[in-house]
Amino acid sequence: MTQERILKRGDGWDEHYRGTKYHCKPNGEFWWELPDRQNMATVRVAATAGFREVSEAYLSLRPEGGSLRITETGAVLTRMPSGWEPVYVADYNVPLEFSSLDVLGTGVLPLGLWPSFYDGARYSYKNGRLWWKNSVDGVWQQTRETLPADIEARFRQVKPEGGSIRVTENGKVLALIAPQPLPRGMKDQYEALTDLQKRLIEVKMRNVALLPVFLGDYSGGFTLHEAIDLSAPLTPGEEADLMAFLSQYGGAMEDNAPAPFDPLAEIEDALDREETR
Repeated sequence: MTQERILKRGDGWDEHYRGTKYHCKPNGEFWWELPDRQNMATVRVAATAGFREVSEAYLSLRPEGGSLRITETGAVLTRMPSGWEPVYVADYNVPLEFSSLDVLGTGVLPLGLWPSFYDGARYSYKNGRLWWKNSVDGVWQQTRETLPADIEARFRQVKPEGGSIRVTENGKVLALIAPQPLPRGMKDQYEALTDLQKRLIEVKMRNVALLPVFLGDYSGGFTLHEAIDLSAPLTPGEEADLMAFLSQYGGAMEDNAPAPFDPLAEIEDALDREETR
């Protein structure tokens, strides 16, 4: 957990609201789903084990059922209907199990085809920085932590222009990539997939024309710097940085600037020229 205080069930969640999205019915049924927008359908995958503790804790807060999130740090979160404020539900301690799927990606090598859900806490990488976007107000905040060097190198290799990543509740870092050369063996890997695994990849291909790949394992979480309030006055540090930048323009502009217009000087020059004739 990244927060310092010990949270109890139902306590307000002060960090950013993110994570793999799951659903739970009042009867305890627990599943993950992928919308197939082109066919106006949904691929629903029910959990077969590992979800009882999470579902019971969730239903004690929301007996009507609904959706929840599990962060990359193992916190189970939800939003309460009264105001939709995020709250802490429980800790995620046991990997969920699904028929025909392995959420741990056992045996998948870095840059290999990801054979499970493409979901998790979403961050965006650009120019060496990692960001999180608040879906409520659209504000971007930079993370204090960054990706491990090996994962960052792989990301730059397959997405040199930057883009988004996902970090699952099991610490798997994933990305969607455009067609490009990848390590050999992907065809063999694909042929060994179950029908459900192939369907998840096929739907993702049709929806976004991108392929999900595994980048590596990351066991830490991400905390955020405060969002920048662009309506607030500049801080002393921002003011100093701006003045230092502007100073690069000042000398050249002053040296080359024309002298200011002085009408009296113009008249005196004309009189001087008249006297010399």
